[in-house]
Amino acid sequence: MGDLLKLYGVTFLSSLIFSSANWVFFLSKLKTENYVIPWFGWRLSNWFTFTVSIWGFNMVFYILGTILVAFGYRISINSFGGVYSAFFVGHISSLFISVFLIRLMAHEVPNRNGWITLILLIITTFFASHSGKSV
Repeated sequence: MGDLLKLYGVTFLSSLIFSSANWVFFLSKLKTENYVIPWFGWRLSNWFTFTVSIWGFNMVFYILGTILVAFGYRISINSFGGVYSAFFVGHISSLFISVFLIRLMAHEVPNRNGWITLILLIITTFFASHSGKSV
Protein backbone atom coordinates (compact mmCIF):
# COMPACT_ATOMS: atom_id res chain seq x y z
CA MET A 1 0.00 0.00 0.00
CA GLY A 2 2.87 2.38 0.79
CA ASP A 3 4.44 1.85 -2.63
CA LEU A 4 1.12 2.52 -4.32
CA LEU A 5 0.80 5.79 -2.41
CA LYS A 6 4.33 6.77 -3.51
CA LEU A 7 3.30 5.94 -7.07
CA TYR A 8 0.19 8.10 -6.68
CA GLY A 9 2.24 11.00 -5.38
CA VAL A 10 4.74 10.83 -8.23
CA THR A 11 2.10 10.43 -10.96
CA PHE A 12 -0.16 13.16 -9.59
CA LEU A 13 2.79 15.54 -9.38
CA SER A 14 3.96 14.73 -12.92
CA SER A 15 0.40 15.05 -14.27
CA LEU A 16 0.01 18.36 -12.48
CA ILE A 17 3.25 19.63 -14.01
CA PHE A 18 2.33 18.54 -17.55
CA SER A 19 -1.29 19.67 -17.41
CA SER A 20 -0.75 22.98 -15.67
CA ALA A 21 2.05 23.94 -18.06
CA ASN A 22 -0.19 23.14 -21.01
CA TRP A 23 -3.41 24.67 -19.67
CA VAL A 24 -2.03 27.78 -18.00
CA PHE A 25 0.75 28.81 -20.37
CA PHE A 26 -0.42 27.41 -23.71
CA LEU A 27 -4.07 26.51 -24.25
CA SER A 28 -5.68 29.33 -22.29
CA LYS A 29 -3.58 31.94 -24.10
CA LEU A 30 -4.15 30.28 -27.46
CA LYS A 31 -7.91 30.33 -26.91
CA THR A 32 -7.96 34.04 -26.01
CA GLU A 33 -5.41 34.94 -28.72
CA ASN A 34 -3.17 36.46 -26.06
CA TYR A 35 0.15 35.46 -27.60
CA VAL A 36 2.45 36.54 -24.78
CA ILE A 37 5.28 34.39 -23.44
CA PRO A 38 5.04 34.35 -19.62
CA TRP A 39 7.85 35.78 -17.46
CA PHE A 40 9.50 37.40 -20.52
CA GLY A 41 6.56 39.46 -21.78
CA TRP A 42 7.31 38.77 -25.43
CA ARG A 43 4.23 39.43 -27.57
CA LEU A 44 4.00 37.32 -30.72
CA SER A 45 1.93 38.09 -33.80
CA ASN A 46 0.40 34.74 -34.77
CA TRP A 47 -0.53 31.39 -33.28
CA PHE A 48 2.18 29.37 -35.04
CA THR A 49 5.14 31.31 -33.65
CA PHE A 50 3.43 31.37 -30.26
CA THR A 51 2.96 27.58 -30.34
CA VAL A 52 6.60 26.94 -31.20
CA SER A 53 7.84 29.46 -28.62
CA ILE A 54 5.63 28.24 -25.79
CA TRP A 55 6.67 24.66 -26.53
CA GLY A 56 10.26 25.74 -25.88
CA PHE A 57 9.16 27.61 -22.75
CA ASN A 58 7.25 24.57 -21.44
CA MET A 59 10.24 22.29 -22.12
CA VAL A 60 11.57 23.00 -18.63
CA PHE A 61 8.35 21.63 -17.15
CA TYR A 62 8.25 18.71 -19.59
CA ILE A 63 11.76 17.58 -18.59
CA LEU A 64 10.86 17.60 -14.89
CA GLY A 65 7.59 15.77 -15.58
CA THR A 66 9.36 13.14 -17.67
CA ILE A 67 11.86 12.49 -14.87
CA LEU A 68 8.95 11.99 -12.46
CA VAL A 69 7.22 9.60 -14.89
CA ALA A 70 10.44 7.57 -15.16
CA PHE A 71 10.68 7.48 -11.37
CA GLY A 72 7.06 6.25 -11.25
CA TYR A 73 7.90 3.43 -13.67
CA ARG A 74 10.88 2.52 -11.50
CA ILE A 75 8.64 2.33 -8.40
CA SER A 76 6.19 0.19 -10.36
CA ILE A 77 8.84 -2.26 -11.56
CA ASN A 78 10.46 -2.61 -8.13
CA SER A 79 7.19 -2.91 -6.18
CA PHE A 80 4.75 -4.61 -8.53
CA GLY A 81 7.00 -6.48 -10.96
CA GLY A 82 5.89 -4.61 -14.08
CA VAL A 83 5.02 -1.24 -15.54
CA TYR A 84 1.27 -1.85 -15.77
CA SER A 85 0.68 -0.22 -12.36
CA ALA A 86 2.46 2.98 -13.32
CA PHE A 87 0.70 2.92 -16.69
CA PHE A 88 -2.80 2.67 -15.17
CA VAL A 89 -2.16 5.03 -12.29
CA GLY A 90 -0.44 7.53 -14.58
CA HIS A 91 -3.24 7.65 -17.10
CA ILE A 92 -5.97 7.91 -14.51
CA SER A 93 -4.00 10.58 -12.62
CA SER A 94 -3.61 12.51 -15.85
CA LEU A 95 -7.34 12.26 -16.53
CA PHE A 96 -8.13 13.33 -12.96
CA ILE A 97 -5.85 16.38 -13.08
CA SER A 98 -7.03 17.37 -16.58
CA VAL A 99 -10.71 17.21 -15.62
CA PHE A 100 -10.03 19.15 -12.43
CA LEU A 101 -8.01 21.85 -14.23
CA ILE A 102 -10.62 22.20 -16.97
CA ARG A 103 -13.27 22.83 -14.32
CA LEU A 104 -10.96 25.16 -12.41
CA MET A 105 -10.11 27.20 -15.54
CA ALA A 106 -13.85 27.58 -16.16
CA HIS A 107 -14.12 28.95 -12.59
CA GLU A 108 -16.24 26.02 -11.49
CA VAL A 109 -15.79 23.61 -8.65
CA PRO A 110 -17.01 20.11 -9.45
CA ASN A 111 -20.50 19.45 -8.15
CA ARG A 112 -21.45 16.35 -6.17
CA ASN A 113 -21.53 14.09 -9.23
CA GLY A 114 -18.21 15.52 -10.40
CA TRP A 115 -16.53 14.73 -7.09
CA ILE A 116 -18.04 11.23 -7.14
CA THR A 117 -16.58 10.68 -10.62
CA LEU A 118 -13.14 11.88 -9.57
CA ILE A 119 -13.17 9.68 -6.45
CA LEU A 120 -14.29 6.65 -8.48
CA LEU A 121 -11.36 7.26 -10.83
CA ILE A 122 -8.98 7.05 -7.88
CA ILE A 123 -10.67 3.91 -6.51
CA THR A 124 -10.38 2.13 -9.85
CA THR A 125 -6.62 2.59 -9.84
CA PHE A 126 -6.32 0.53 -6.66
CA PHE A 127 -7.88 -2.39 -8.53
CA ALA A 128 -6.11 -1.68 -11.81
CA SER A 129 -2.68 -1.47 -10.21
CA HIS A 130 -3.00 -5.04 -8.92
CA SER A 131 -4.75 -6.45 -12.00
CA GLY A 132 -1.64 -8.03 -13.50
CA LYS A 133 -0.52 -9.82 -10.33
CA SER A 134 -1.11 -13.50 -9.82
CA VAL A 135 -3.13 -14.17 -6.70
